[in-house]
Amino acid sequence: MFYSDRAIGSQSEDKLNRSGFAKLLAKTLVNLNSEDTFTVGLFGKWGSGKTSIVNMTLSEIDSMQSQKPEGEQIIVVHFEPWNFTDTNQLLTQFFVRLANEFQKKSDENLTKIGQALERYSDAFSLLELIPTVGAPIATASKWGVNLLGKKMQRGLDERDVLKQKDQVIKLLSEQSNRILVVLDDIDRLSNEQIRYVFQLITSVARFPKTTYLLVFDKEIVVEALKDVQSGNGQDYLEKVIQMPIQIPDIRRPDLRNVLFDQLDQIKADFPDVGFSPDHWRYLFEVCV
Repeated sequence: MFYSDRAIGSQSEDKLNRSGFAKLLAKTLVNLNSEDTFTVGLFGKWGSGKTSIVNMTLSEIDSMQSQKPEGEQIIVVHFEPWNFTDTNQLLTQFFVRLANEFQKKSDENLTKIGQALERYSDAFSLLELIPTVGAPIATASKWGVNLLGKKMQRGLDERDVLKQKDQVIKLLSEQSNRILVVLDDIDRLSNEQIRYVFQLITSVARFPKTTYLLVFDKEIVVEALKDVQSGNGQDYLEKVIQMPIQIPDIRRPDLRNVLFDQLDQIKADFPDVGFSPDHWRYLFEVCV
């Protein structure tokens, strides 16, 4: 028998009594009512169940707003940046994911926001001016020369990054839905990409009525950000994260119960495998 360390997807799978924490987090995110960008940090070590908690939280949010009209619902975007190793691809796919969530809604205004996000992304693709440490950098387009030439024939407005951003901000300000963007497993990125993600949410994608839930191992991210704020990543993080939330430690009784449930299952599957009293005593002392 093999056991997977995959994250659970719903509260019904929760064996460590984390669903209560996830429900509280869901209510907190739903009740946030900032007109500006708001950033929540969910901190936890590797193996602490961060993704499982995120999955249960999003499931709870979905349940909470299932009976609400579309105009009152939160638009949830779950983005996993570690799937993209190239920073240009990360930026492009972030906006693709964001735009798709708006465009699949039936509301015409939300569709317009999705289209505006696409134009904003296209403007970056033509000439990416990403605020970074020290000074802006200009990178080559991801398209070939011929395709780039065609896109350059567009009007100046469509190539104006700041103008396209202003249009997105205007449309978002005028609609009623709030947006929740979840960025999970940030600590799995390289140091450069971690800094890039924080630049993304503090500048490039700083949008009204938008809450970012950033999920990561705090120590890893602080180390990655130390070059941003004169060697002090902690100071930088405190300026970005407006609501820090630490995942509580797993309770030993819950961990013990899970362990013994698994041992019971192993005994049932392999009845010829025995445990001496010393084995059981050791396991009990370790887990209690």
